Amino acid sequence: MANSMMITPVDVDAQNKGTWTEYQGVMLKICRSTNPGWRKKVAELRDRGEAFQKVVSDMLSGVHETESDELVQFCEAMAETLLVDWKDHPSGEPYSKENATLLLTQDADCRFHVMAFAGEMSNFHKDRVTKTLGK
Repeated sequence: MANSMMITPVDVDAQNKGTWTEYQGVMLKICRSTNPGWRKKVAELRDRGEAFQKVVSDMLSGVHETESDELVQFCEAMAETLLVDWKDHPSGEPYSKENATLLLTQDADCRFHVMAFAGEMSNFHKDRVTKTLGK
């Protein structure tokens, strides 16, 4: 077996299953935006036509979208594949896909935070994940 030539110390488990980060006093568990589930969901959304292409394009470029069916479906995809858990939500509600969809649909700043965190490779480096977990 050949030696690995990788120089980027990505924690694959954290990338695909999520890593914890704090946002506004709430701990969020977020997966990397390159995880297979998210890539599949984005492709499915883009295949649905122009309205979804606009939502995806707006989201990826940071445009605040008003609530629409397409935005809700985009947030459902995020809740399934990017924002996968939370702790200490101020509502006291536990994490569920439905609750996460509501959060992401109603709170654009949190939605953008999740997207930005998921897109930043360094958030999924082995040394950062180890420090976050306190190991």
